[in-house]
Amino acid sequence: MGKESIQDYISTLKTAGICSEIDIHFARFILACSNDPDPDIFLAAALVSRATAGGDICLNLDAAADSVVGKDPAGPVPVICPPTIKWRRKLRAHPTVGHPGQRRPLILDDHNRLYLYRYWEYENQLSAAIRQRVAGELADFNPRIVTAILSRLFPDNGQGADWQKVAAVTALLKRLCIITGGPGSGKTHAIAGILALILACADGNKLNICLTAPTGKAAARLGEAILQVKKDLNCSPTVKDGIPNEVFTIHRLLKPIAGTPYFHYNRKRQLPADVVVVDEASMVDLALMSKLMQAVAPDARLLILGDKDQLASVEAGSVLGDVCHGHVRQGFSQNFLKQIATYSEIALEEVVHLPEKAAGLQDCICVLPKNYRFASRSGIGEISRAINRGDINTSMALLKNPAEAAVEWVAISTPTELNRQLGQTILEGYRKYLTTKDPMLAMGAFNEFKILCALKVGPYGAKAVNILAEQLLQRSNLIGDHSTVSQPWYRGRPVMITRNDYGLGLYNGDIGITLPDPDASAEDHLYVYFQDAAGKIRRFLPHRLPPHETVYAMTVHKSQGSEFDTVILILPDKDYPLMTRELIYTGLTRARRKVSIWGTEPVLTTAVSRQIERSSGLREALWE
Repeated sequence: MGKESIQDYISTLKTAGICSEIDIHFARFILACSNDPDPDIFLAAALVSRATAGGDICLNLDAAADSVVGKDPAGPVPVICPPTIKWRRKLRAHPTVGHPGQRRPLILDDHNRLYLYRYWEYENQLSAAIRQRVAGELADFNPRIVTAILSRLFPDNGQGADWQKVAAVTALLKRLCIITGGPGSGKTHAIAGILALILACADGNKLNICLTAPTGKAAARLGEAILQVKKDLNCSPTVKDGIPNEVFTIHRLLKPIAGTPYFHYNRKRQLPADVVVVDEASMVDLALMSKLMQAVAPDARLLILGDKDQLASVEAGSVLGDVCHGHVRQGFSQNFLKQIATYSEIALEEVVHLPEKAAGLQDCICVLPKNYRFASRSGIGEISRAINRGDINTSMALLKNPAEAAVEWVAISTPTELNRQLGQTILEGYRKYLTTKDPMLAMGAFNEFKILCALKVGPYGAKAVNILAEQLLQRSNLIGDHSTVSQPWYRGRPVMITRNDYGLGLYNGDIGITLPDPDASAEDHLYVYFQDAAGKIRRFLPHRLPPHETVYAMTVHKSQGSEFDTVILILPDKDYPLMTRELIYTGLTRARRKVSIWGTEPVLTTAVSRQIERSSGLREALWE
């Protein structure tokens, strides 16, 4: 096959929407490195580029082999991937493809996974760093002293094993501690007590503790939680003072080097930190997690918090899910169970004892099973567990049960029906904040209700719902007349920041409310009010804001790390690949009191049956 075949491939892949211009450009580059214009090599290069853009770390040749990836009705032939053996033989012979450890544009491992070199390097460096941290434990501590401190910081609740206390012991003894659990399981609540334990056991040595999260919004929420919880900790003022209030985004902590993908802090110049805490880790992609872990000194503690069942990162990778081995059952080695009992006086007979070969990373993971936000029989708690199990029958039964006030199902099958149903709901949900003059009270009222959409565009997407909301609120005189192009600002406009601005201290995901100065007699001048991590109100003139968008409705992805009293989750009228049980779970667990899911049963059923499966070798590197 010659150049004409390559051009046929390009035409078909573009027409079918399979590959982008950058995928095609990369594949052309790979072919240009040899004198053999082989369409199978071109296809592998284009698909591995597409895979990383779609969230995968690599292209799994076994999964792609013999499949039709593109078909142009007007084209001569469909694009079909070759059999694995043939594909692998061609790739192995190509000068741009190397073995793991070689420096080539493409890396093909022994499990038929094809990587872009930089993603293979990220994965390899991350797995090596994790294995290195898991290998050793920190210095011995006096069990009696630790037990006494734990009893003060985590008083006995009389409700069985205290898993927050178990997590604290793990964080004290291990250089890597992963604390995972659903919303309301007490992850961020526990971290203040864990830091207090570490400080109290430091023999008076001052520790440099860094708190970080992937987004500004997540950083602010962690800061708020730490500030609130540490006030009530039963420990000395010195220990409390050692727990920082400031939380950095990961990028701000590592300090980006302008114009490059690199950071000031890295493997050669590591953070001057004794303890690093990473919250909302499910949102952290492979590249950023790899760079962060390399920047943390090997003898420092690294505490990673997150919900392994939530949506994976927007960028490539599903790091927290891979590190936690997906839905692996909680358990510790017998040796570590003895250590837990020694330091905390907690006997965990109900935990499955793992053979010693399963120790290591398993001993670094603590799952918090108790939910403090939802009652044991709460509809939201029950449906979230059912969704995680993929149990659509139980989920629909809960949604349709009129006696269950916390969850609700609304059948919506057309955009017209959606708009009609949303009308009164939007007015009722947002009237309170729009009639409030005080910025602090307005922000509190605004967070009582939120519309979440699975999609951003289309008639069921967040953009369309935001336009509808503005039209409805304007007709009801709850907001003023405006033009979204020449004059987008009006009293009450809610906006979400979409790009970090370190100079202003505004970060991607921050939400502000537009209001006049409450102390001014006139309402001529509008400001956008934000609440910072310390709970203080800050205001900005609208023209000073970094890129932003109106946010009566937001996508489920953008809602991660947020909580609202009442949530409406809008599903599209047909299936899309991004419709997964993780998306449904993430959306419904943003609600504290009530969640209403709007859509069609076939779409919900398909979504609950589909899990995020991202191709990667990280899980295998850590667990097998």
